Order: sequence, then structure tokens, then C-alpha cells
Amino acid sequence: MRRFGSIDAPEEVVRQVFVDFVRWPEWMPGVQEVTVLEAVENEAVLDVVHHQFGQTFHIKQRCRIEPDGLRQSQISGKFKSWESRWRFVTPPEGEGTTVSCEMQLDPGLVAFFLPKRVLRGFLDRLYEDCLSGAEAQVRVLTEGAVASATDRDVLLQVFETDDGLEIWVEGRRFFVER
Repeated sequence: MRRFGSIDAPEEVVRQVFVDFVRWPEWMPGVQEVTVLEAVENEAVLDVVHHQFGQTFHIKQRCRIEPDGLRQSQISGKFKSWESRWRFVTPPEGEGTTVSCEMQLDPGLVAFFLPKRVLRGFLDRLYEDCLSGAEAQVRVLTEGAVASATDRDVLLQVFETDDGLEIWVEGRRFFVER
């Protein structure tokens, strides 16, 4: 699977949102908690608590920060194996950031419970939700910097998306489908 999208923010800011692992629960769909188990220079091993399909489960993953993005690979979890590579690139026009994700996935036994088209649809939706969540987090961080400069707290934000309303309450993301 390979997906492309864009976020209306500078590349450095987008990259910072993705590599700030402990803040993933604030914006990344399904992520409830992140614990950094090991960290050395540009690599970290994480225990990520996810809530998907009505279940809560742990994924142990390795994250490597690369010059143009972030590489993740499962150490243990629900799937037999998966690896993803996020890339963040300033487009030729020089505005915003192009975000791509390439994922290699072997679902293992999960494939018996989820037909391939359902899994693919879920992954497509997850990518879109990651992009919109990251963009909202960028706004929270950049507006937070402005707010702290003006002593203003942002408690509630609502963004209309193609799929519904994205609601942020004190930095936590909620989504209401149309």
C-alpha cells in the first residue's frame, strides 16, 4: 500500500508532530497510550496501546527517524508483520508538506477474520485520519504557540472534513461521522 497526501504546514513542523511519539494519543487515530521502552539517538522502541475494532491491544514497534521521514516496524502485535515508511517532502511549489506512507503488511491470521478489501479500506481510512489528525495537531501546536504568546487558551476546536466533524477538546481528538 502506498498513499500520498498533503498537510498545510512546513515540513519541519509536520516531521516534529510525527516523531513526538508520546503525543501520538493526542492526534493519531486509535492510539490510546505510548510508552518509550528504549531510545537511542534516532531510534526508539515503543509500546503502543491501540483501540481498533472494539478491542484494545499492544503493539511493540521500532521507530527510526530518517533524514526525510520516519520508519516503523512491528516487533510484536496482532499482525504477522508490518513495516511502514512515512516521508515528508516540501513540494516544488514550496508550500505545505507532501506526506507519503508506504506500508508492507502480512496480516497473518487476521486475514481469516477480515477480508482483504475490508482491511484495505480500513488502512485507507486510517491513513486519511492520520493526515487530518496530524494537520489538526500542527494547528494546535502552532496556535498554542500564538496562544501562549497572547495568554490565550484554546479549549475547543471544530474542523469540518469530508467524512464529518473533527472535534478537539483540550488537545484530545474526537470524530463525528456524517
